[in-house]
Amino acid sequence: MASRSKTQKRINHPEPKWWRALPDPKKIEMGPRVYDTLYVVRAKYGVPEALFARLHESNTAIANLFNCREAVKQLAKYYTELQDLLLNAAYNEPISFERINEKLFPTAYTKVKGGLLGVLMEIEAALNKNEEYLQDQSIGILLGYILPPKSSPDLLKLSAAATAKFTGGEVIISGKLPKPAKYLYILADRNDGHGQVFVEKIAGAKFIDRHELPNHPVTWTYTVELQDKDGIAIGKVSVVSVTVWKGHADQGEEGGN
Repeated sequence: MASRSKTQKRINHPEPKWWRALPDPKKIEMGPRVYDTLYVVRAKYGVPEALFARLHESNTAIANLFNCREAVKQLAKYYTELQDLLLNAAYNEPISFERINEKLFPTAYTKVKGGLLGVLMEIEAALNKNEEYLQDQSIGILLGYILPPKSSPDLLKLSAAATAKFTGGEVIISGKLPKPAKYLYILADRNDGHGQVFVEKIAGAKFIDRHELPNHPVTWTYTVELQDKDGIAIGKVSVVSVTVWKGHADQGEEGGN
């Protein structure tokens, strides 16, 4: 097994130890996600099965004790309310109440091995003997206290998802700027024989086109492209059309792609 410096170990396993990041077993049992995660890690790195059997036994006992404590709290509240009712009810008012329901409480354990924290320490010690585990951060990532590495966005799938709205006097182009896009590069075909022409390049998500409107209904088609900080096109273009003419009422929003 290759040697590994203490500094490298601290990078992969920062303080506090991962088991200290678990819910306090004195207050509440470990959730299913925690136990299932540890079981996955056990299968991957070969932690002795006996440790997980002990972990499950202790954790189950703690879970039942916690549920019992909650039941006692609810029962105490019920009896306090009942006491108040008995003291303050109208003279000769009949009061009914239930006896303690034993189903609220789990079956008592007679023999349970304790030392849950000790078991967790043994599990970590076993994992730290595994070179593959020392180069991994599986537990921290799966339990959520170590953030997984950020994945790079699929640049081919990015889109401005542009929309166009004709207000009767102007066209409002709206879009999105998903990272790493920095600009919306907007072209327009105004159906006037000039073809597609450059309209604007903006470092924002909204543009108001105040181009002169035609006298009769004409469809204007906008092509919106995403560009990065260097002005290089990324993702796929978004195309949206809207019909405009002078004096026309609000047409609402039309979707793009």
